[in-house]
Amino acid sequence: DASTLEKSEVQTLTANSLHLRERNAQLLNRILLLQGNIQVCCRIRPVTRKEMKKSRDEGKQIKVSVEALSDTEVGCFSSRSKSWKSFAFDKVWGPDQRQEDVFQDVEPMAASVVDGFNACIFAYGQT
Repeated sequence: DASTLEKSEVQTLTANSLHLRERNAQLLNRILLLQGNIQVCCRIRPVTRKEMKKSRDEGKQIKVSVEALSDTEVGCFSSRSKSWKSFAFDKVWGPDQRQEDVFQDVEPMAASVVDGFNACIFAYGQT
C-alpha cells in the first residue's frame, strides 16, 4: 500500500533528522568545550570614507594606531610611550574581513542557544 510506504518513509526521515540534530548538538558542544566558556575577540573596523576623504583633503597619510598582527594578536600604538604594544585574543578580525566572516566564527555559539545552551555575545564599540 502506497500510504503505508509513505508513512514508513516519513518516519525513517524523521528519525534520521533527529539523529543528525543530536549529532550536531554533540559536535557543537565539543567545539564549545574546546574553545572555552569565555572567549575574548576583537574586530578592527576599516577606515571610514569620511576619514579617507579628510586624509585626502588635508594631504596627509592616515595614521593607523590599531592593527591586526595575526588572527589572535592586535598591535596598538601608544602615543604616550611612542611604541607599539601587542595584545592576545582568542580571535581577531581585521578591517578587511566582512560581517559574514565574523558571523561564521560566532555562529556555533549562537546556534547552541537553540539546543538549550546558555550563550552571550557582548559587542562593544561603533556600530
